[in-house]
Amino acid sequence: MLAVGISGDGGTVGAVLQQQGIDGYQGWVVNADGTGRRKLTDTAANSGIVSLTHDGSRIVFGQEAVLYDTAGNSRLQLGNPRSPSMACRLSPRLLQYLTMDNSGRQFSWVMEDDNSRYQLARLDLDPVELGRAPRLSEVKVMPDRFIADDRTLSTISVRVWAGTPIIGSIVVTASVNGQVDSYIGSTAYLVDAGKDGDTVAGDGIFASDNLKASKQALLGPHLLRLFAEVKTPDGRHDATAYETGPFTVAAP
Repeated sequence: MLAVGISGDGGTVGAVLQQQGIDGYQGWVVNADGTGRRKLTDTAANSGIVSLTHDGSRIVFGQEAVLYDTAGNSRLQLGNPRSPSMACRLSPRLLQYLTMDNSGRQFSWVMEDDNSRYQLARLDLDPVELGRAPRLSEVKVMPDRFIADDRTLSTISVRVWAGTPIIGSIVVTASVNGQVDSYIGSTAYLVDAGKDGDTVAGDGIFASDNLKASKQALLGPHLLRLFAEVKTPDGRHDATAYETGPFTVAAP
């Protein structure tokens, strides 16, 4: 057993294990009385903190940065691998320090910024207030059905309000059952520059006409996550991830 955690109510135990004769590390949960053992992942890290909610309904396995329903019904990728800066990528090298609050709605971890300095970061799920983070709304995708052929293009747009300029562009990731499908959206960078699918520069609407699915994309319903990041005058990075969908990915 490489790492272990227990829910606040004492009813659920989570652990990272390496089974004899099997490569990799597995993330498991089990009731405190030894019943109901369930494997949630084969890709748990070999070190880190295992955090559970107070009632044992959700769990994260350190470096993996995925929030699991302990019943095995759902999962959510917390990080954004296409973030324009190091601040929001949730680097696996540092995520052994990822912790979660008792409600499963707030997460903290140690991150390395663009100047190789260690900082404390926080993520809130469905926050009531965004503070200085960008506000995203009015997402439009046309056509809204993707063809996995690496050439059929869709245009995606979103209205953005931000108190300071967006770092780089708005980026897109797609997910299936909470896990990133890297074969959709990797070529889409939404800009507000009057080009590349954006009609009017500087109107607060960011767009890209290069959203597509490659031949390796998983078929079926996907969610799209748009990610916008700013750097405030005091040097802090604030970002918003906004999910919308589902959108269908179909064979040619």
